[in-house]
Amino acid sequence: MGLNDVLYRRQYKIQTEPSVPPIDLKQLKTLGLWINPIKGHYVVTLTSDKDPNNDIATFTTNFKKSRN
Repeated sequence: MGLNDVLYRRQYKIQTEPSVPPIDLKQLKTLGLWINPIKGHYVVTLTSDKDPNNDIATFTTNFKKSRN
């Protein structure tokens, strides 16, 4: 891993309402490294500074596509 990868690591946090079923993280593994620290809270870490999902609009689009 290069220094750029460490310095430009991006994370997104997703919080769901209690009525929303749990997110299937296996289905979303292509978007990055996921953790689910507490119910309804998800954090994804992108694996590269060159990942197109560094752009929030691209990530949102890809997240929605992956869930369907």
